[in-house]
Amino acid sequence: MGARRIWARLLVVGAQTVADPIAEYAALEAQYLDFFKAHNFNLNPTVWQGRAFVEKSLGSKGLDNFRSGSYNAYVWQPKGSVLERFYAELTALPEARRMFECTKEDGSFGVTTLNVRGTTVSRDLLDAILELIFLERTFAGLKPMGNLSIIDVGAGYGRLAKRYRDCFPSATYKIVDGIPVSTVVSQVYLGRYGYADSVVPLFDLEATLATVRPDLLVNTHSFPEMHPHDITFFVRLAAAYEVRYIFIAPNKLTKTPNLVTNKDESIDEILKHFGYELFRFENLFFDMLHVCDATVQGLACSPGSWGYAHAVPYYAYKRRAVPPQPLQQHSRSHSTSHLPGRNSGS
Repeated sequence: MGARRIWARLLVVGAQTVADPIAEYAALEAQYLDFFKAHNFNLNPTVWQGRAFVEKSLGSKGLDNFRSGSYNAYVWQPKGSVLERFYAELTALPEARRMFECTKEDGSFGVTTLNVRGTTVSRDLLDAILELIFLERTFAGLKPMGNLSIIDVGAGYGRLAKRYRDCFPSATYKIVDGIPVSTVVSQVYLGRYGYADSVVPLFDLEATLATVRPDLLVNTHSFPEMHPHDITFFVRLAAAYEVRYIFIAPNKLTKTPNLVTNKDESIDEILKHFGYELFRFENLFFDMLHVCDATVQGLACSPGSWGYAHAVPYYAYKRRAVPPQPLQQHSRSHSTSHLPGRNSGS
């Protein structure tokens, strides 16, 4: 009951009208567990350490500081010198300067910040702006960013959702995550900015897809941490509801396209099976910011020269009409010792 009391307090913070927060959270958790069983979710993710890890992290920090520290359940934060260089290179781009005007870092929930030339920055902010630049360069010519309808899968506390809605308030942006704790935390975080309506419980995902009919599925640092069976579940739904585009920020830094899980299982194969083909691959750290030393086997940012651990490429996929041959089957565990989830925004 102790864990439920922790999350019950979050519910009280996020929705003052909850009459019995302990029962409310217990009901939410039960609905998630029923969903996992019904859809054969793999419950032993490869990196994300499950509900217990989140509870330990937030239990020691408290909700008011869930974004604090160099390493927590939702974000890894580099040293100030790294953020300073990242900001300096990023502000050379006209798109970035415009986005720094529309979304700000207010230091909420204990996030590590740095004041650079009068601007408060965080890894949360800088990563999101770089992702927004890629999205705008990739999709603005197809449809105005403010007119896009987006479903963000494995969105954690809503890092990118907050920034996107700040800059493109007319867009429809919905988020979903694989653990109920993240659903509650994202309601509290996004609710602070008036965006709680973005949050969709996992068991309401299909109904949301049917209503919203997204143009784009977003996945940042999440699919690589999932079992292929669970990735397949989300991609199959995207195809069924005619989501035309998919944007993925992976965990592994590569110079050429190689989209795999953290266990080197192909994600690209799953996408191809459902008719999604890569149409843009770019590492903005190498190609645009020029902040990475590409001499380390041509793959990684040199820690000595910069040390930014997640200087990853971005992938954009477009769905064609006819899927190819049957997908290779993956074995899956049905243990219930952990909930499926992801290290959102890390």
